[in-house]
Amino acid sequence: MPPLTQDRLKRHADSDPEGEPPVKKFGLLQLGLSPRSSAAVQDTRKPIPQDYSINDGSMLLDDTKHTTYIYNIEQELADIEEHEKQISFIPEIEKALNAIPKSVLKEPETDKELILYRIPRSLTVPEDKDAVINK
Repeated sequence: MPPLTQDRLKRHADSDPEGEPPVKKFGLLQLGLSPRSSAAVQDTRKPIPQDYSINDGSMLLDDTKHTTYIYNIEQELADIEEHEKQISFIPEIEKALNAIPKSVLKEPETDKELILYRIPRSLTVPEDKDAVINK
């Protein structure tokens, strides 16, 4: 950026309030409404009726095609839990699971374990002097 010279100085704003934050300037802005039209809007506003107090404990609902009424929450929750317990697989995954051999999936049978064992060797005593092997 070239250095500022006498002919390239920043122009000061015409009405720049010294020390006043710029947020206070937004109160002076009027976007789209003139003072006459805002007064007309204020006159046409309707007061909010105060007769909506309900003392019988019921709740007003809008009847639409998307309204759902639940009369027994325990039954609804039980139905949801029962539906969640059912397992459903995508056909491709089901084919892959069915391709696993049954012998791999079944539980191992007892009393048929193979035990690999050899006589332990000493790490510090030579084999010919080892009393454990020679006994």
